[in-house]
Amino acid sequence: MQRDEGDTFWRVEPGPRIIRIVRTAAPYTSADEAGASYEALWQRVHALPFDRSRRAVLVDLRLGPQRSDPAFEEATREHRTRLFDGAGAGAVLVRTLSGKIQLVRHERQDQGYRTFDDEDEAVAFLEEALAGT
Repeated sequence: MQRDEGDTFWRVEPGPRIIRIVRTAAPYTSADEAGASYEALWQRVHALPFDRSRRAVLVDLRLGPQRSDPAFEEATREHRTRLFDGAGAGAVLVRTLSGKIQLVRHERQDQGYRTFDDEDEAVAFLEEALAGT
């Protein structure tokens, strides 16, 4: 399947087993823009023409600007788990320890994915989870 060049904020790279969603380095100008971006991304990902339960989703946030302000967190909260709906497994990949700490906190609330700062570990986790499906 061809790579989706996406938009200013996200690229979608569907693979044979893992759908990779990559955050670009482009910053959001507002919380509303972030919410709209996540909604558009969700629509693109859920329109992909295959059985999501047989694929894993890897959200790669390493290039994206770190944000933890309350308005941004509120605008993106519901979308954090929606990207993983129906997937066989989910993982988020972050660049920094502070990013990992923040996402692990979200992970405990959301319970739809695991957070990693090592790409090989994230991919191994997803492949192992898919092997059990």
